[in-house]
Amino acid sequence: MIEETLKERGNRYGAFETHAEIAQDLKMTLNRYGDKLDTVQREALDMAMHKIARILNGDPDYIDSWRDCIGFLQLVINHLDKKDGATDSVVTILERRDASWVDETMTPIDKGNRDKLKQISEYDGRDMKEILHLLIATKYKRIFSQKKGKL
Repeated sequence: MIEETLKERGNRYGAFETHAEIAQDLKMTLNRYGDKLDTVQREALDMAMHKIARILNGDPDYIDSWRDCIGFLQLVINHLDKKDGATDSVVTILERRDASWVDETMTPIDKGNRDKLKQISEYDGRDMKEILHLLIATKYKRIFSQKKGKL
């Protein structure tokens, strides 16, 4: 019975020896740079790295492995939500209420752009939420490109 299980897992996740090598390489990086992490953060990253090693070594189209990674990272978010001194990047959530946009959480930068977003939305007929997503994606793409030395 155990041999059947091992064969099934091997088919899904690849050879255990290769998985172990990949996982340990990832975890060495965690050990080298993770000294600021608390136990919850370290364990979640450790488990996510285990799942990432499975993805790299085995079936990358197995959705459950990706879902497991997200789950471990979500546990850290839940942990940090309760932790004094934890910080967050600004998240803007827009909802449509009575055909008008209501800002659930806005930063000063977002407030300054709100009218501009409404004008763009009225001008080309696009949903304001869609425009906001495009602006955010463009911003992150620009930041990512700059970090890689591209514009």
